[in-house]
Amino acid sequence: MRLPTLLALLVAAPAAAQEVRPYAGKYAEDPRCADFVSGLPAQMNASARAMSARLGLPEADASAVVLELVDRPLGPQKDVVLGGTSTRAWNGRTVQWITLNPESHFASAADFDEELDHEMTHALLRGALGDAKHRLLPKWAREGLAVWAAGQGPARVAFWLTIHWDKPDPAAEMLNGLETEKHSLGDYPEDFLAIDAIEARKGAEGVREFVRTLATGIPCRDAAAAVWGTTWEEFEKAARARSEAAIRKAFGAEELRCFRAGIELLRAGKDLEAAERTFFAVATRFPDSWAGALGLYYAARAVQRAGRHEEAAAAFREFLAQAGPRTGLMDDGVWHLGLCLAAAGRDGEAIAALDRLARDFSYSPQAPPGLLKAAELCAKAGRAEEARARYAKIVADLPGTKEAEEARRILER
Repeated sequence: MRLPTLLALLVAAPAAAQEVRPYAGKYAEDPRCADFVSGLPAQMNASARAMSARLGLPEADASAVVLELVDRPLGPQKDVVLGGTSTRAWNGRTVQWITLNPESHFASAADFDEELDHEMTHALLRGALGDAKHRLLPKWAREGLAVWAAGQGPARVAFWLTIHWDKPDPAAEMLNGLETEKHSLGDYPEDFLAIDAIEARKGAEGVREFVRTLATGIPCRDAAAAVWGTTWEEFEKAARARSEAAIRKAFGAEELRCFRAGIELLRAGKDLEAAERTFFAVATRFPDSWAGALGLYYAARAVQRAGRHEEAAAAFREFLAQAGPRTGLMDDGVWHLGLCLAAAGRDGEAIAALDRLARDFSYSPQAPPGLLKAAELCAKAGRAEEARARYAKIVADLPGTKEAEEARRILER
């Protein structure tokens, strides 16, 4: 079947073939939620069409997909998992079941579309290969294809550079071998870059050939070698060399030099205005880089340390709106925004920011102290019932934490 014919069939597929499960989670009362959920079936269809074309899977059954929005539990998490896909029996048929955390939409609208494409890629691959063959795929191939197909690759590389920028060799931190036993979110850049190496050598059709070869049941090493045209060892070596070059290019010597100048000023603490100017200059000069994204955050921190809390709050808002999603510092930005607003005497806005921290960034280490701070501000403002409700939430949702013990003591007074 030719691809255009397949796409026409997917467009014409009845909406009832796909399903979005009812959602009654923490965003259900948000006025934006109803429109968001009602638009998901059409978004699923569009994602299925786009990812099928990207992967070259004319046999992909995009109709047998169920989407469920699932809230994360409150409390710090090391790996922030936004979604997952599994094969399930459902209403008498086998379906690919996608779960997505709605925080990736409500906390930052920049993420959800790509996360849906990522998980739809997993669903389509599972459907095309079958669950048994799919389980045999190494994680680098599964995640590399999903990141590549969803168009997340360059952003994932830049994101992890914001985390590893101060390491002696960021490339070494991000490249620990395709078939390493332990696999985490930090391996996604390397996974993507291996697939990107195939595209660079063979074009997008080369990646599609890789997928089709996998679908025949050929082991992943052999499929990669066949597409590359040599051996697995030579593919792995060439992919590693190209990945190192790509990471070092994205890192950028000049970006690093300028950013480090700001960090040195901030750490010295003697000329915070100079640090602020340096970071804003980095953000302006390198707006799409890891350094530009971090520059906005650290410029706000410099203003905060200088005690200019109103200006710092505005700077943190700019960071959150513009660059935050490209870093691992969204939750830190909201936390410091709340602290700045409280220091400026704008307690109502501070409470709203800290509530947002616990709601939209449930995984954050700052979420428990944020809830506690919000409760204290409510009590200070004479909003006793709201304060008690927050203390009770901390006790119920964060057992065993120091914040829960503090909240319990306050409730028992």
